[in-house]
Amino acid sequence: MPPLISVIIPVYNAEKYIIRCLESISAQTYQNLEIIAVNDGSADGSLALLREYAGRDPRLRIIDRPNTGQGRARSDGVNAARGEYVSFADADDRAEPELLAKLYDACEKNAAELSCCNFCCVYDSGELSPPVLSPGVSIVDVAADMAGYLEAYLYCDEAAGMMGAFLWGKLWKREILTGNGLVFREVSEVCAEDALLIFQAIPYIKKVAIVDEILYYYYLSQNSTTRTYQADMILRWRRLVNYLEETLREFGIYERVLPAVRSRILRVFADALYIEVGQPFERQNIYAMLSDSWLRQLLRKVPLRHLPLKSKLIYFIYRLGIKPLTYRLIRADGRRLLKKRRV
Repeated sequence: MPPLISVIIPVYNAEKYIIRCLESISAQTYQNLEIIAVNDGSADGSLALLREYAGRDPRLRIIDRPNTGQGRARSDGVNAARGEYVSFADADDRAEPELLAKLYDACEKNAAELSCCNFCCVYDSGELSPPVLSPGVSIVDVAADMAGYLEAYLYCDEAAGMMGAFLWGKLWKREILTGNGLVFREVSEVCAEDALLIFQAIPYIKKVAIVDEILYYYYLSQNSTTRTYQADMILRWRRLVNYLEETLREFGIYERVLPAVRSRILRVFADALYIEVGQPFERQNIYAMLSDSWLRQLLRKVPLRHLPLKSKLIYFIYRLGIKPLTYRLIRADGRRLLKKRRV
């Protein structure tokens, strides 16, 4: 019999879509699995729906706990998991029936501790994005050049096997997550908490297998408040950078990989600026980010070879401290992109 796979689903106020997610996991062609739904103190009918569904599929186990956040929910799920492999799903997403089977085959055929698949985004309108990733390889020998792969991950270098910055859409050997002191951080503590855990896990992984097929659907709400500016956003970026730098120092690769960290933060910074276009307090929030002295110091020297020409232009104007012009450029380009999305 193939090994048990544990699928962990944090659930918080997900009554509108949790059944869609559960049905897509229950329908997996890989049958030897357990589903661990961690109810993180939901105040709606999520828990009742989970209990009703467990009556239909005995593979579903429910952990009911007070609300403390998705990171702790994932940690509880991993600690309760009995599988040799672990996969994650978000409660509002869905997967293709072949997701686990194909990820497992990729791990087994390539002796990989981690496998990942391509995915697309589903917008509020129901429209699907094109495939998000364009991986150039199907197997990455991380152990041969761990620092090089961390650089590729930070630079979003898909030709080197970029695997995406989310925990879902992947299959992990459970011992990678449980045997190396990895911590599932909360979004209230750091930005990009998924990307941080993947970054910290890479040094313990020898091989990554990549399945270039759309096997996961990420439901993306364009109106989500978690995607817009918040007063503590830059503080959470600072904590993220601190954790990244700690990992680099631990493995003796600080000087080599630090430029890639700065490049990744610049990408996150640019994304945050563009997300503000068309939002309430657009100008106020963009100016707040452009004026932050810590960011300006961190981004004083960023390798530009991995950036598109438009991003290079905005970066140079930003470095010159010309906030009004930087704002106008971002606003004009952001509105063009918004108009294009609506067509």
